[in-house]
Amino acid sequence: MALPASDGGGERDNRWYAAPVAALLLVLLATALYLPTGEHGFTQDDHLLIGGSEALRSTEGWARLFVTDFFSRTTEGGSDIQVGYFRPMPRLSWMLTYAAAGLTPGAFHLVSAALHGLTAGLLLLLLDALGAGLLAAIAGAAIFAVHPAHAEAVQIVTAQSDVLAALFAVLAWLALVRGGASAGWKRPVWAALTFAATLAAALSKEVGLAVAPVALLLAWWGSEQVGLARLRSMAWRLAPVAAATIVYFAMRLQALHGLAATGQHRAYGAFAYLFGLPVVLVDYLGLQFWPLGTAYLYPPIRVPESLPLSWWLSVAVLVGLAYALVRLVQARAWLAVTGLVLLVVGQLPSMAFHLVRVPGGETALPFASRWLYLPSLGLGLVAAEVMGWLVARPRLRLGSGAVAAAMVMMLAALTTIRLPLFASDLTLMQAAVNDMATWESSDLPPDAKYYALTTAGLAAMEQGRVDEAVGFLEAALADGPSNIRALVNLSNAELRRGNFAKVVTLMDRGLAQQFYRDRDDLFMLRGLARLRLRQFAEAAADFREAVRFNAAVADGYLLLAESEQGAGARERAVAALEQGLGVMPGEPRLLFNLGMSAGADCAKAAPAMQRYLQVDPAGDPRRRTMAEATMARCAQGAGR
Repeated sequence: MALPASDGGGERDNRWYAAPVAALLLVLLATALYLPTGEHGFTQDDHLLIGGSEALRSTEGWARLFVTDFFSRTTEGGSDIQVGYFRPMPRLSWMLTYAAAGLTPGAFHLVSAALHGLTAGLLLLLLDALGAGLLAAIAGAAIFAVHPAHAEAVQIVTAQSDVLAALFAVLAWLALVRGGASAGWKRPVWAALTFAATLAAALSKEVGLAVAPVALLLAWWGSEQVGLARLRSMAWRLAPVAAATIVYFAMRLQALHGLAATGQHRAYGAFAYLFGLPVVLVDYLGLQFWPLGTAYLYPPIRVPESLPLSWWLSVAVLVGLAYALVRLVQARAWLAVTGLVLLVVGQLPSMAFHLVRVPGGETALPFASRWLYLPSLGLGLVAAEVMGWLVARPRLRLGSGAVAAAMVMMLAALTTIRLPLFASDLTLMQAAVNDMATWESSDLPPDAKYYALTTAGLAAMEQGRVDEAVGFLEAALADGPSNIRALVNLSNAELRRGNFAKVVTLMDRGLAQQFYRDRDDLFMLRGLARLRLRQFAEAAADFREAVRFNAAVADGYLLLAESEQGAGARERAVAALEQGLGVMPGEPRLLFNLGMSAGADCAKAAPAMQRYLQVDPAGDPRRRTMAEATMARCAQGAGR
């Protein structure tokens, strides 16, 4: 099933192996472009969904993979996060990677690079199957493979959801096309593959549902029949896509107990949607062709009282796009039509999610370029159409090939330049902070500034650049005095610098904000600062509050015991450790410290040390020696 050739469509290469060999070479080249990311660390949500995921590292995670929220990080019985996303395929990819290579960031990055290469190779095969011609297919797929808009999607591991959705979408369309051109036993095989790939695309990310409208176009334009016969033929071809879509929604409903994302923002009114949709759509289309900056922080689109000139310009662009689509249909330029439709349809899920309202009356529009990955497949289709038209004209063939090669090399160079931005949270957020310097403070949503500055501060602190971290975090607090995350991170930085009195002041400020839920963090930090100031009684009071808010933190009991010891209250120190063991029996640190704190009370010290040696047989040799000495002393005392 090939689309009817456009006027002057590309010439097909009749050698059966030509397209597969070209696809394999493109897979290798696209993967090689991203090989430097193997040295990068985790960034953004990678820390939460991979580094901080208990389910990822547990055998129980496999059983819960297809029945829990995308942000589920715990095994059965643990506290969890629910946001209404159902994306088991990327989680499956991470679990397989972890099983093979452990929690090594480079391994996850290389898997993303390989998946990107496979997507580009499959796109080449799809374009060839649609009759684009080998040279046109190579040009279209290569432009997709090296496009700098994809740097974020391929490098941030949690953006594998976008890459996998695109990979399976292309596979579904390829199977649909091949199935339409096959007969006999091959047809049901291709139909089964269409079903599986369509379902996998949707299970990778919600944008994978774009398989259906594009499949509808391919089935319509690829049919040579007319009237009811054409509709019947399309119905049979599209049945696997429809069945997979139904199964996806049934699985989503079962896993999330609902179909929609929960959302955390108030929706716009009708006028705001009327204003926002055209402007946001045009902005997204613009980013497809020229991604700028870090693609995280852009001046927001405000909701005006009346429709300004910029809105009418956006509408004019969309009207022009609609007119171009009509003319392309008349010219039978089916690849270009399909590509432009995909560019628009693939943007809709992201636009729908981000057309939200924040208290200042602005839109919250973080233009993350990873959302452009699947829609960018449309650019490949359009580029193949243009290249096919040029190749069909002998006088333009050589020049067009040179221009296409130069464009691919230029885009690859831009991608290479963008790669270092995503090496770590620090490089990413420093770039974002640098971008902020080009705007007036009123032109940037306050929450975006808090996020960039606090994340840059945390990343700098993790890399040992404490003074730089303090600068970022103090800037965040200057713009957002109630930003608890910045307060906590700044307190950690000041602890490292030994400014304990300042930590106490910062935590007093944080504890005055009653809305903060995880108050144990604040009490722990203030208690630690007071402990270092040798204010033992005050520190003990803070640690008691910390364990009251969160009883399952061993450090709280350990520090409480240390504070009580410092205050000369040995019995209260022993009681704190016993309380901790009541919540966490078998915790080695609590057992060892109880054995040391009990001192001459061998009725408590000896059993604690014996249990410590049992639960931590490969522990610190020095601690093992001390535990054995305590047991020997108690045994000698009992012998007397």
